[in-house]
Amino acid sequence: MTDGDILKRDDLIWGFTLDEIQPYLKHKIRNVTFREAVLGFMGVKTQGDVEDEYCKTCHAAGKNHCATCDRNIQVMEEKKDKRIGKN
Repeated sequence: MTDGDILKRDDLIWGFTLDEIQPYLKHKIRNVTFREAVLGFMGVKTQGDVEDEYCKTCHAAGKNHCATCDRNIQVMEEKKDKRIGKN
């Protein structure tokens, strides 16, 4: 109800009951859902999407240890042997 205005915090805590705040909470849920839908349409990925991509990659690599997976995503680079001259 304050939309980030901390000066209204005490008025909210002492001036409203939970039943009176319910319509505002439903409104905020719809607002956030709409914002996430627009961001998803524009291609912004959430943390859950990144984890899903990780799982797809893991399954494509032939690993199937989902029960023990800690989803510690690490990017590893393969270093190529760079030699100059004759072998």
